[in-house]
Amino acid sequence: MSSSKVKVLIVGHFPYPKGLASSHYIFYIRKILKKSRYSVSIYTFSSSFDKFKSLNRLVKLPFLVFSYFCFNVALLSNILYSRFLGSKVIIYYYGRSKVQFKLLVIFKKLSRSKIVIHISEYEPCFYPSKSLDHKQFSKLYDDFATYADKFVFISSFVKGYFLSKHNHKALAIRPEAMYVLPPITDSYKILSSDALIRKKKYILYSANLTEYTNDAIFIIKAFSHLTNENVDLLLIGRANAKTLQRLEKYVEILNISKRVFFISEYLSNKNLFSHLRGASALLAPLDDNLRNSSRFPYKLAQYMSSGSLVITSPVGEVGDVLKGTNTVLFSQYDTYDFARVLDANLPKKNNQLSLNSINFAKKYFDYRNYISSFQSFLKY
Repeated sequence: MSSSKVKVLIVGHFPYPKGLASSHYIFYIRKILKKSRYSVSIYTFSSSFDKFKSLNRLVKLPFLVFSYFCFNVALLSNILYSRFLGSKVIIYYYGRSKVQFKLLVIFKKLSRSKIVIHISEYEPCFYPSKSLDHKQFSKLYDDFATYADKFVFISSFVKGYFLSKHNHKALAIRPEAMYVLPPITDSYKILSSDALIRKKKYILYSANLTEYTNDAIFIIKAFSHLTNENVDLLLIGRANAKTLQRLEKYVEILNISKRVFFISEYLSNKNLFSHLRGASALLAPLDDNLRNSSRFPYKLAQYMSSGSLVITSPVGEVGDVLKGTNTVLFSQYDTYDFARVLDANLPKKNNQLSLNSINFAKKYFDYRNYISSFQSFLKY
């Protein structure tokens, strides 16, 4: 059956289309699927949570339950209608909800469709202190290994960790049913974007500032150590009022308020790419922990595509992939060392490093390079 007769439903609780890393990642996965001539629909429940966020919990609960019910009715209707029209259906699950996955397994049995699980982070290890403990997540991932048909991993480390922790289930997973899809972007589009021009040079950090508050504080502290005062710091990313207030207070204490700027509202791809292209340096400090060791941060794919100087840390998968490539500058997760690397490299432009970074990104992170192999992987 031709790929045009396959319907792919991307399902999850990620913010789309106005999220950061997950939203961009899904956007380019969708582009790969569309280029492969699959019919693609995206079902995300995240927007429903946002609609009722300001309501009292008791008032909010019935609205959320009803909204979630309607969400799954619409999803099942699409699956069954696609099957009625003669299309094969792939449920592409990008999420970690136990309830949602159980529903998808039921939908799979009702429609004789396939489930592809996308594992972008191995959450039990990343958030060990949360109330949803290891046992509950381990059971969820055991269910993934039992009921899913194929698996997509964001890194080789996550793939290896998943298989080692669930080896009693994973023995039945065929190698051809697993695929590693690193952070993907449109390297050519980023590189062709107009660079932002400001009166003063700037360095930039882009992330969800609420989720990565500690890294934002690290960067602010490192920035306060710079001897070069002719540069500003831009921090771009979603941040709630409490986080923004905390970061602004920290900046005020360090007496660098006039040189630090926050952009917490949504930026279109065009504006984001323009900011990346115009920066004197793009920052991605990585503490040496399991979460950072196991992934290749999405921001690095975008950073390296821009041609701007990139400074990160040689941790885990990032170190394994980039050491010896002469594409980025490395610094330890130490504010003084980070400031030292910045001070030593901000005054000059390393054209060879930028060229190496761009070429590496085009080869490893541009979505076009994965169209053919991903289509073969998903083949029914």
